[in-house]
Amino acid sequence: MGADGIPLYMLDDTTFQVEVTAAEPLQRKVSASNVAGMVPRLLEILDSDREDKSIIFSSFPTDPNLFEEDVAPITLEIIEKHGHKEWKIVVLTNEFHEHLGIYSILGAKMGLRAREYFNVGIDELKIESFAGSQPPVSCLNDGLQVSTGGTLGHGTITLAEGAVSPTARFAFKNRIIELNIREDIRQQIKNDVGYGIRTYGLDSTEYWDYIRVLALRYWQELSRFDVFNIREISP
Repeated sequence: MGADGIPLYMLDDTTFQVEVTAAEPLQRKVSASNVAGMVPRLLEILDSDREDKSIIFSSFPTDPNLFEEDVAPITLEIIEKHGHKEWKIVVLTNEFHEHLGIYSILGAKMGLRAREYFNVGIDELKIESFAGSQPPVSCLNDGLQVSTGGTLGHGTITLAEGAVSPTARFAFKNRIIELNIREDIRQQIKNDVGYGIRTYGLDSTEYWDYIRVLALRYWQELSRFDVFNIREISP
């Protein structure tokens, strides 16, 4: 097997034959059992921006005309910049969360980034969230659930005790990673939201309109590949 086939073999060995020689038991000869059959699987693996399989939609909406007037002008730009998969996840998060929220959107981006780190699909991670149960930081949890498929019903997401922060741990098999929002981004959120509170007051319609504008901006501008600190930790 050539070097180009090694990643495919490591991710999916079902299309390969492995021969262990008696003389060298630690060496293996690996060959493709069906070269033509490898191509669709290889293309599937390389197409990392494929939408997750939908339960209801045959394909997820991307036509700008289907969205609110402040979302429509940036729809295609967001899809081009962040991909179809993130688009679907963040849209569903906002609908589930019932408003455009900053931490819920970042939670959606965080969960997808963790899935990409492990190269896994929906409902394959166990999540421990440190975001607590009090908004606005706890809104991170809604994005985590939508993006990973980890739900209370499945028993795959739990809330950690102790200090609250926009942080979560993701476990897959015997590996655990921790993601948290970069400190400068957290400070930017604090400053932006603080301005809104001082200017409009928490209970005003103007405040929530302002938060919507902020959330759209964060969704559009912040890349999931830049906004989080990631570290592996011991199980």
